[in-house]
Amino acid sequence: MTRYSSREMSHSRAKPISGNRVRRNSNTAVYQRGFQLGPISNILLVGLIITIIGLMYLVQITKTSVYGFELGQLRDSQTELAQRNEALKVEAARLQSLSRTEGSQVSDELVPQTDVSYLSN
Repeated sequence: MTRYSSREMSHSRAKPISGNRVRRNSNTAVYQRGFQLGPISNILLVGLIITIIGLMYLVQITKTSVYGFELGQLRDSQTELAQRNEALKVEAARLQSLSRTEGSQVSDELVPQTDVSYLSN
């Protein structure tokens, strides 16, 4: 076994490959790409991706604004219905009042009771 000094190993020169000889610490497999894009194609592809992301963003913003508009309409409707409910409660109380009941046609047809008897314990 041969010992090398650190100086010899760090400054050694690679020998060129001749024939089928394989050089130490070199890759023997070669990767060849079958499909390669040019610079214009890369720019167009990046532009397309940015456009798609922008359109997706616009769709989300539009959905949010539509839901906000519908929510505003529903709140307005709720407020209107609550006011109508309060008005109906006031009308019901007015219709059930004693003065209204005494002046109605049904109360005019009632006969006063003259013979009243009470039970005692």
